[in-house]
Amino acid sequence: METLSFTLGVVIIINLLVVMGMLLVLKTMNLSRLKTEENQKELGKIIDGISQQMNQVESQTHQRMNQVERDAVEYTNSQVGELKSKVYRDFDLIRNQGRQY
Repeated sequence: METLSFTLGVVIIINLLVVMGMLLVLKTMNLSRLKTEENQKELGKIIDGISQQMNQVESQTHQRMNQVERDAVEYTNSQVGELKSKVYRDFDLIRNQGRQY
């Protein structure tokens, strides 16, 4: 009878250790799952922030490109206008010189 009691006691202790071990594993898995979900949410926020920054940079780049284009067109137009004025002055000068002779 003592051997049976001892054996049952040892089996119960082993079962309790197995159950406690399983509970610890489940708790660790649950904590890992929660941490993973938290990290996923944080990563999603970071990705959204980066996406917004990229959109802002893209918008600023387009605005700057448009400004540079407008400046280049304005500069070209002013240079063409100056050249046109100079050509007209030169032709007027040549025409006036031809009339004097």
